[in-house]
Amino acid sequence: MARVIIVPDSLALPRSQTMRIEALVVDAAGNALEGREIRWASSDTVRVRVAPGGTITASEVGWSLVRATSEGKADSVKVMVTQ
Repeated sequence: MARVIIVPDSLALPRSQTMRIEALVVDAAGNALEGREIRWASSDTVRVRVAPGGTITASEVGWSLVRATSEGKADSVKVMVTQ
């Protein structure tokens, strides 16, 4: 596996809104690799919570980095929470 890519690569979400983001696991040629386990995490769970399937919930105004990890590779996206 070459890398993990989160789509979208940046995000602003109003407080109390929910949205699903996607993480793609790709090989060195950019081909999608199916069936790979992805772990999700938020750097600030007070502002942004993330569920195992990539659904994020904006809770408090501010920002958080949401990270997707698979097989030791990771990508992150900055999520801005607005009023």
